[in-house]
Amino acid sequence: MNTKALQWGVASLLLLVACACGRSGNTPTPPVEKRAEYKFPIIDYDFAGSVDDIIKFEEGEGHHYVKAESDASTLVFSTGDEVYPQTIYRLENQRIVEVYQPCTKGDSLKQDLSKIDERLKKGKWAEWPTPVQRGECEAAYLQTRAINGQSVQIASALIRTTTNHVKKTTPGVTYLFARVQNDINYNKVRMPEIYFEAVGKTKDELKTYFESKGQAVSFSSSFLRVKVDNVAFNNEVLYYIPEGEETCSQIILTSVSFVLNKTDNIANQLKERGFEFNNETNLIRTFYNEAQDLWAMVRIYPVNQFTQPNIVFAKKL
Repeated sequence: MNTKALQWGVASLLLLVACACGRSGNTPTPPVEKRAEYKFPIIDYDFAGSVDDIIKFEEGEGHHYVKAESDASTLVFSTGDEVYPQTIYRLENQRIVEVYQPCTKGDSLKQDLSKIDERLKKGKWAEWPTPVQRGECEAAYLQTRAINGQSVQIASALIRTTTNHVKKTTPGVTYLFARVQNDINYNKVRMPEIYFEAVGKTKDELKTYFESKGQAVSFSSSFLRVKVDNVAFNNEVLYYIPEGEETCSQIILTSVSFVLNKTDNIANQLKERGFEFNNETNLIRTFYNEAQDLWAMVRIYPVNQFTQPNIVFAKKL
């Protein structure tokens, strides 16, 4: 073998290796894509904050309140995140009933499932296989509570990581909440806000007042019905305008029980609102507010099977 040729071959090989190593060392490392961080919305069944509290929470997360796309029943927040671009709260009587977070990358949401799973289970949510088996979503959870000796579902979460054209679904996370009618502690329930100045005002004046506050109103017979978030009082306050008259003469709350009306809790709340105890019979308790010149009549026992557990505010007994 030619010694010179062998030396040249070895030298050439070493040069090629050195060049290859040099090129390899100078090649920049591709940047690692930064993962979008999934942020939880307010998912507390017992959350009793105001719209301002929701806005404050979301802005604390670095999100922007999109006022132009929001109204009394929907709050829209822009997150500035390309994967989870929005958080949308839906309200009913100023209470959160749904939170929706659309997702633009289902694969990212798949990677976040373990984080969501851990957080929900710590909050006593349980896996809910039924919607998954039906193909409605890729993961689902539910939350239950013991109410009057029974286990009742109070919330659910549905997580979709893929697009399903048949079911018209896209990736996203949806939290749903349901207020349970009989989940009421008579010793803690609060009476709804009442517009005592309504007595003497016209239907149009009342409609303008409540709509300016973002409250839903409707008319039924001689009543102007104002929606409130309070199941203990059937989610409404009634403002009574007798047929043939132009102004409101009574404000009526209908509670869920005469037992609730009998509690010291209701009596104490009336005192907080300026009403002093006046009298009690076996059927009714009366209170008087001198500043408002209003009587409060609290029905504590039914006269007959049609008697409702009302609390009536009026100028006259």
